[in-house]
Amino acid sequence: MQVGTAGPSQLVGYLLFIGVMLVAAMEAANRLGFATLSTLVERLMVFASQVILGLVIIAIGFWFAGLIGRAIRAAQIERADLVARIGQTTVIFLAIAIGLGEMGIANEIVILAFGLPLGALALGLAIGIGVAVGMGGRASATRLLDSVTESSTRQS
Repeated sequence: MQVGTAGPSQLVGYLLFIGVMLVAAMEAANRLGFATLSTLVERLMVFASQVILGLVIIAIGFWFAGLIGRAIRAAQIERADLVARIGQTTVIFLAIAIGLGEMGIANEIVILAFGLPLGALALGLAIGIGVAVGMGGRASATRLLDSVTESSTRQS
């Protein structure tokens, strides 16, 4: 197999061949009484399957991000290109987080890398909305309080 000439079916066949050979090596090590070697091959197979699954998840995420970008651009909304890029970036980051989590690579780092910015964004939005409502609603709040005060003084 030459580099750069393998199609998807050849790649899948090559990966399956490696998997079959690893299972055969594990069974041969068991039969020969090499428990340590058998355990090592088993752990290698588990890790390799996690990495492959994580890469598949990331690849599907990139494909889905492209699909989302095309759908947003086709909607012809205002600033569709900006909204499409934001949507694509969000989906890509999410797919990478899920893929790395599935691989079992630095779960704490993935949680921190994606949790802290999202928490900061939520806090910033909450503060911004609070300030905007507070500044914009000042006149309305004054009128409401004045009417409540007037109605309570009239009843007294």
